[in-house]
Amino acid sequence: MLNGKILLNLSDYDLVVFDCDGTLLKSNKLKTQALQNSLSNYPKKAVENFINYHKTHGGISRFTKFKYFFEEIMKVDDYYDEYEDALRVFSSDSMQKLRAAPLMPGVSKLLSILGAAGMPLLVASGAAQEDLRLTLKELQIEKFFQYIGGSPDSKTQIVKKFMLKMPSTKIRGLFFGDALSDYEAAISLNFKFICVSEDSEWTELDSCLSCKGETIIENFDDIQIN
Repeated sequence: MLNGKILLNLSDYDLVVFDCDGTLLKSNKLKTQALQNSLSNYPKKAVENFINYHKTHGGISRFTKFKYFFEEIMKVDDYYDEYEDALRVFSSDSMQKLRAAPLMPGVSKLLSILGAAGMPLLVASGAAQEDLRLTLKELQIEKFFQYIGGSPDSKTQIVKKFMLKMPSTKIRGLFFGDALSDYEAAISLNFKFICVSEDSEWTELDSCLSCKGETIIENFDDIQIN
């Protein structure tokens, strides 16, 4: 760390991966509100339990989360129509909210520097891929990325598929994220992980990462490029 900033040596990496919600965008709370709105007709306690599950398992797909709600919280077997309705409401509401989501401080500058240096950049998100690509296009940052991947593929699958197209089989990667799923993906890929904490809803962030010596930043203004 230098003057309160993390010194990032670009020569140490061949690929940089970004999560989207809570990392590129300050959008976690907006997504949580959209999840609550999509289940407004269900018992309050059930929705509270679902939101707690969502915050503990940030970064996994909406499909997995809603399946958990109906199967494990509501304990229903025949829920296809309700499941589809919840997905539809969530998609519409979250897309509307994301159009107003601010970028994470410092991210535009960092993306510009990395792009100018010729660093391959990738988005690996739990968001639905079509919605994800549309959101980043509307926010005018899709141009920085060689690939933008979302669910149904997992974050690890997205990165591994992209790496198959790279010339080297030994990729030194860096993964920026804000959730447990990001950390687990980075570990499975043997990538360096940096946690972006400003908008994170990961309730066990400090206890999980600090004891492992992982790097935690508030936002991308804490990054200095070498």
